[in-house]
Amino acid sequence: MPKRQLWRYGQAGDLPGDGVRIDADALEQIVHANRGRNGFAYTHYSPLDPHNARAIAKANAQGLTINLSANTLAHADELPD
Repeated sequence: MPKRQLWRYGQAGDLPGDGVRIDADALEQIVHANRGRNGFAYTHYSPLDPHNARAIAKANAQGLTINLSANTLAHADELPD
């Protein structure tokens, strides 16, 4: 992909892992592939345990934007906490 290319990871899926725990090593590979580009993703990993929260925060800090997805408006209100 060209530099600064906007792209979405996991259009029909979620971050790598087993549905409960994010595979931080696999996520790091995606972050590495995203360098110089503008990748973003959404995740339904919730509630965010410390492991998953760290993996998402690290990816965001390294340039891969990961947004938290909500299933309801009430759930969306809970996510910033």
